[in-house]
Amino acid sequence: GRSNHEKGLAIDVMDMCRRGAVQRGTRADRWLNRNIRSYGFRRPMNYEPWHIEPVKYLNRPVIQSIAD
Repeated sequence: GRSNHEKGLAIDVMDMCRRGAVQRGTRADRWLNRNIRSYGFRRPMNYEPWHIEPVKYLNRPVIQSIAD
């Protein structure tokens, strides 16, 4: 595949309280904004607030700390 989803490098985050993808201005959106980097992810596409991808070039100790 060509997309980052097909390569396993992107996921879409669901908001289980709203039963759909995360939308701007919601509680889930605010949580992602505060915490996404600490889990090693980023939000590269402003027009898709539910779309997240790993931060590139993570070194092995960072990957291990995220896994723990």
